[in-house]
Amino acid sequence: MRLMAKFWARVQLFSVLVLIIFMAIFMTVPAHAGDASAWVRNDHAAVRLVSAHQSLPADGAIRLGLEFTLKPGWHIYWRAPGDAGIPPQVDWAGSDNFAHAVIRWPLPERFTIFGLTTFVYGGNVILPITARATRAGETIKLRAKVNYLACEKICIPYDASLT
Repeated sequence: MRLMAKFWARVQLFSVLVLIIFMAIFMTVPAHAGDASAWVRNDHAAVRLVSAHQSLPADGAIRLGLEFTLKPGWHIYWRAPGDAGIPPQVDWAGSDNFAHAVIRWPLPERFTIFGLTTFVYGGNVILPITARATRAGETIKLRAKVNYLACEKICIPYDASLT
């Protein structure tokens, strides 16, 4: 009898753990999908523009993200890169119904090489952006030319045109 009670206690514990895992997975999936540009890839990184919205909200503000995926060991720079480096820069020229955009920079990692300390992002990172339309309620078309450095021990400059 005692052995059976232990067995059922373990089954209940396992069931609770499985439930917690499923809840964590499903709570991280957005309730509604947004939109995204195509990935622009090179030998060391990939970048794309993602949107939290499929259509422009009534207030004309749209939440975007500049998503980078970097090969292991490679990184890009934070807004204040430290002793070396240049942060990603976005040129919105050619966008339609676009007033301005502000990048919100997540907390970076400290990286030291050759005695230089820099602040970087590696792996997968999304730089949150709040963009504003010139005319709320109308279609917005975004064109972003992104210039960035992908670095390991050396840095390679890249450009990506995103729409």
